[in-house]
Amino acid sequence: ATFIPVLRARLVGSAGPVAPGEVVINEIKPTEAGSPGFVELFNRSPASVALGGFEVIDSTGHRFQIPAGVLLGPGQRRVFTDAELGFAVVLSGATYALVGDDGMTFVDGLDPRPGDPGENGFSFGRYPDGDGDSYVLRTPTSGGANLFERTSSIVINEIHYHPATPAEPEWVE
Repeated sequence: ATFIPVLRARLVGSAGPVAPGEVVINEIKPTEAGSPGFVELFNRSPASVALGGFEVIDSTGHRFQIPAGVLLGPGQRRVFTDAELGFAVVLSGATYALVGDDGMTFVDGLDPRPGDPGENGFSFGRYPDGDGDSYVLRTPTSGGANLFERTSSIVINEIHYHPATPAEPEWVE
């Protein structure tokens, strides 16, 4: 089992003032030589959310408690750098979760993937912001709207699977 389902199963409690999915981990950029990493939160709810006491945790045991007084307005982002978090941010080998101020309520999680081997400078995040779909992002956008850039000139245009009759072939175009 991966970290997020195991964490969801272990953490219980009511959502309290924040329902799961209202505030999400929107983008994660790894700490690299000469370039700080960060974890970005995004409020996709129509109301402001007080995040004081919430925790950003990772599957390697790191924990960061958000200080009192941090308020995230509707549609706003809040970035926590690796210096604020107190640990290096990685894309490979760690999964991240946002836990409510009771320490028990799972609010959101993101299981990042790194970019292509040998390439640096990427982040991993949701596109569009706050959405359920997540991608390797070629251009990190700390505090700004995430940008998704297609990196391949090969595109699957059409898939014909499960044909109406057994005589028809399945194919990819």
